[in-house]
Amino acid sequence: MSLNNVKPTSFLNTIRFRLTVGYICVLLITIIAISFYFYHSLKFALLHDVTLFMENEFAHSAAYIAKNLDQRNLIIHELNDRVERSAGQFELYYALFDLNGNILAKSHNFAEDLAVVDRLKNVRDDSEESTLEAPKTLVEGTALPTPQTLATYVKSYKDTEVRLLTRPIFREGKMIYFLQLGVNITGVENVLSKYRITLVLAIPVVLMLAGLGGYLLAWHYLKPITHITKAAQKITVSNAFEAPLPLTGSGDELDHLAETFNDVFKKLSESYRKIVQFSADASHELRIPITTLKGEAEVILDRERDLEEYRRVLESSIEEYDRLSKMLNDLLILSRSDLGQGEIEFENVDLSQLIAQMADFLQPVARAKELILQCVPEENIMVQGNKIMLERLFINILDNAIKYTPARKHIAITLQSANDVVRVSIKDQGIGIPADKVSQVFDRFYRIDTSRSREQGGSGLGLSIAKMIADAHKGTIDIRSEEGKGTEVIITLPVK
Repeated sequence: MSLNNVKPTSFLNTIRFRLTVGYICVLLITIIAISFYFYHSLKFALLHDVTLFMENEFAHSAAYIAKNLDQRNLIIHELNDRVERSAGQFELYYALFDLNGNILAKSHNFAEDLAVVDRLKNVRDDSEESTLEAPKTLVEGTALPTPQTLATYVKSYKDTEVRLLTRPIFREGKMIYFLQLGVNITGVENVLSKYRITLVLAIPVVLMLAGLGGYLLAWHYLKPITHITKAAQKITVSNAFEAPLPLTGSGDELDHLAETFNDVFKKLSESYRKIVQFSADASHELRIPITTLKGEAEVILDRERDLEEYRRVLESSIEEYDRLSKMLNDLLILSRSDLGQGEIEFENVDLSQLIAQMADFLQPVARAKELILQCVPEENIMVQGNKIMLERLFINILDNAIKYTPARKHIAITLQSANDVVRVSIKDQGIGIPADKVSQVFDRFYRIDTSRSREQGGSGLGLSIAKMIADAHKGTIDIRSEEGKGTEVIITLPVK
């Protein structure tokens, strides 16, 4: 099974596209926020300059008018002169009103329809109701109005925007005139309008360039994913580790991802190899006894035989059935372990006593082969474990030692405890294991000498079960062997 039938991802669903869209959205929001801030900052700064200019112009004009109240022509000349002097900076409009709203004097460019007469009443009412004393900041006999009369008014006039400031002029504490000052702020509006147009035109261009750059960056940094995908599509169950995913060597997250997948594929490939090997071995192991049973049954049925021959065949069949039953039981134990089924109940186990009992249990078997089985354990060594499983572990190891040790040889069992670890050594003087075969002895159904193992009733699962039990107890099994001289199996178990 390969990955070649995976449906290609549409462009709109790619990470590159989504990263680019997300980047553009974040950039758009950021640009709009910054543009909004700078636009209003610019607007405030420009209008603030206008306000300061108007305050200064009004102060000097009011001071001059207060000095020359009875000289109307002189006031008009002064207002026109101030209009001309400010022409390079702002266009000004002046008008002097009496308390009834009649124009007493105005600059030459102040048209009747520019005046905002209704503002006079508001300014007068604000000034009369104010209880604040007008500060004497101008010449004697005049004062600036109270804060309530400082507001300006913007009026559209002949396709221009005029900002009007209306304030009273006092004399001897009494309001006598109103002065209305207008400033053409069309230039300010033009600057703001150009700024808005620039933003409207620039933002799409910036977004397009940023989007293109973002997409190219996303494409560049996600390019290894394309290589990983193509390599993964070539992977099959049987070649999972023969074609590992490529690494860029950058050490980034994608490299770590590829390394992780390679580790997973390696484990899957190894598991697949073991499953295939297990299936072949299991089929082989089951085929031999079934073939034997079938052959014996066919022979015994070939002709009439006496009772003793039937008995012999049936006894042989029972032996094969027992071996099959043991093999199937062992396979069931290993399968449950692989699936993680069944909880293991741990208890305090006296390992010294348990090993002594196992040695006593197997002494008759050892004596039958003229073997010397010695057990020299330390006293009172306790571990946390499952007693039944530990018994099976040591019986499997000792059974192998007895099977493969020639007559009149020794098998020694030692038990030591140090640093919260228990070390059990089972050393024989048997036939040993070739150096290139030691790593394979824990594989299921593995036998070094197939014919000899089968004759001795072994299924090739004993060491696999022993290792499974050691792993379940967080322990280890190490084998040291020299062919023709013997084998030492070292089981290490934690005390807790």
